[in-house]
Amino acid sequence: MRNFKVFCLISAILIIFSSNVIAYNQSKFAPSDGKTMVMIGQDTGNISDFVGQVGHTPAGTMAYTSIQNLEGLYSASNHGAGWNHAQGLADTYINSVIQVGLYMVDGLDEVNAGTYDNNIHSLGSWAKSVDRPVYLRIGYEFDGDHNHYDPAKYQQAYRRIVDTLNADGVDNIAYVWHSQAMNVDKSIEDWYPGDEYVDWCGVSYFRQAMGYYNEMLDFSELHDKPIMLAESTPVRLHTYQGQMVWDNFFAQYFEFIEENGIEALCYINCDWDAMPMWMDYGWGDSRIQESEYLKQKWLAEMSKERYLQASSDLYSELGYNTIPEPSSVMFLGSGILMLWGILKNGKREVL
Repeated sequence: MRNFKVFCLISAILIIFSSNVIAYNQSKFAPSDGKTMVMIGQDTGNISDFVGQVGHTPAGTMAYTSIQNLEGLYSASNHGAGWNHAQGLADTYINSVIQVGLYMVDGLDEVNAGTYDNNIHSLGSWAKSVDRPVYLRIGYEFDGDHNHYDPAKYQQAYRRIVDTLNADGVDNIAYVWHSQAMNVDKSIEDWYPGDEYVDWCGVSYFRQAMGYYNEMLDFSELHDKPIMLAESTPVRLHTYQGQMVWDNFFAQYFEFIEENGIEALCYINCDWDAMPMWMDYGWGDSRIQESEYLKQKWLAEMSKERYLQASSDLYSELGYNTIPEPSSVMFLGSGILMLWGILKNGKREVL
């Protein structure tokens, strides 16, 4: 009987002590049901302008780097699409998570041969240092023709990166498998690295026909993965047109998020036509602050309980809590000492 009581007490102590850790390990930083994280990108200047002119700090910011060079991670880099500096974002937005797009185009063979293993280690060291959830889109838009990722090589490279980071003890990265959602010639499953390697599914939301999203929506539900709009923007529209842009993009955008239980939206807030990399594509201007009408409609949407912004409680809401509360440690210690007394003397005795 005494041993049964001891067993029950041990179980209670471990459940209380480990509740935060269990949430941390299982959720991979997904918000609770009915919630959506708001992330803004995709360069430091436009993120800063958004925060200053729209008037709220998002739950997350977006950055890009490559497996080949890790540019834009520790130091700022600009390839013609604005300045990228993930460390700068971490330093500036201390209560926001970071979503990182990892470019691997024309580098799969080298990844698989181990050529970039040192870069993988360095990426992991950086992720640990920022001490917050990091959402890593490995080879983002894996099925996009512009990336020409061979499915088998992509799977192998994806797994090598995750395995290496896991071996390095990096536990604050959620791995995002991100489809362009524009390719109907091949099944996305051709690129799938496996359930144990994917924490989130993602799609790009660029005004394509709604049918393009169905495959990933069905896939994420089947595999029980949270889903994010990993890149989204009203391409070929100009936000200064106000209500027209709301009616032709944002109204459907927010309806899509609510109807499909999207857990994170990543909105690219920039003037595409002003960037050397994109100026010939005719993608327009997606800056919400360029229209007072849009700005007020956006803020009204963001005021809903659904949408998570930066806050001192955000990380814990996402299950990121690697250090137990002092009271939990004291409780565990007292419990262990009490149990020792029971086992040693046959009675309740705290040493």
